[in-house]
Amino acid sequence: MAAATDDLSLAKGFAQELEIAVL
Repeated sequence: MAAATDDLSLAKGFAQELEIAVL
């Protein structure tokens, strides 16, 4: 469970960085 949550937060951060990079 903890790993899944960590993966989710990691994906969230990656998406944010990707969004910033695109903008």
